Amino acid sequence: MLVPRPHHPDDDDRWDAFVERCPKGTLLHTRRFLGYHGARFEDCSVWLERDGKPVAIFPAARLDDRVVSHPGSTFGGPLIPKIGAAEETFEVLSALGELYRGAGARRLELKLSPAHLSVQPDEPELSALFRLGGTVERMDLWSVVSLDRDRKRKDRASANRAERLGVTVAVEDTPDAYAEMHALLSDTLRRRHGARPVHDLEALLDLRRRLGGAQSLWVARAPSGVAAAACWLLRHREGVFHTQYLAASEEGRELRALDLVIERAIVHAQREGARTFSFGASTEEGGRTLNAPLHGFKSKWGGGAVVQHHCAWTLTTPAEET
Repeated sequence: MLVPRPHHPDDDDRWDAFVERCPKGTLLHTRRFLGYHGARFEDCSVWLERDGKPVAIFPAARLDDRVVSHPGSTFGGPLIPKIGAAEETFEVLSALGELYRGAGARRLELKLSPAHLSVQPDEPELSALFRLGGTVERMDLWSVVSLDRDRKRKDRASANRAERLGVTVAVEDTPDAYAEMHALLSDTLRRRHGARPVHDLEALLDLRRRLGGAQSLWVARAPSGVAAAACWLLRHREGVFHTQYLAASEEGRELRALDLVIERAIVHAQREGARTFSFGASTEEGGRTLNAPLHGFKSKWGGGAVVQHHCAWTLTTPAEET
């Protein structure tokens, strides 16, 4: 039998080492990322052990009568240190359901990792949740470029134009550069979506410190030296890079500055031996609306569309609650 054991902060380093062993483990599963939330969430992450040895881990937090993996992350889900672990995944999810049901949770929600973030496509969670009575409640469409193929000249056309207009790109790592990027991002989201960044500047700088070399800031500057576009790039695991934030000023849009930033970041990822370069989701309103211009922009580099599944499993019935 699997025995769940609550995660304790003293085990953070051991947790992160376990994440590195798992084919589906990513930067967002690690405690160095999740820890930046502090006491914002009621953590209920667990280890699942057999004969005293860890079999799986599950990052999660309690939100009222729900357990979510993970509310402070783009994705979560159980991690098992092998590929194709279909029956083990079913056993792990069954044990998690029993654990959280016994703790009074009515519902288990999982934001699963897109398949391209694994060392190879591997989605046993979807099958296990279906077998357990779970449902897919949301699907977000991501844009992902495969880097093990030749890229076409047209994929680089806009970036070449930006170079001719005098735009320069460099990786910058000063607090001032992050402040410039955050101001660009805030302005972009306000103008185009009436929204604000998920992270304020203080949180962004905290993540810069926590994530170290797994993150980098790429800044494009206009001929005047003003920041015109920026990309906050994450390396989720060896072989997978992801544009967590993209932003450009109006001048940057005219100069195609963001196109040059992305092109340089893709070339960097290729030189690092990466397999995929991910742009994240282009869907809104719970995944039911496609932001077609955004998806079109992200598709310019020859990427395909990959789905991220958000699933839910009702743990109790009305009869059980009475």
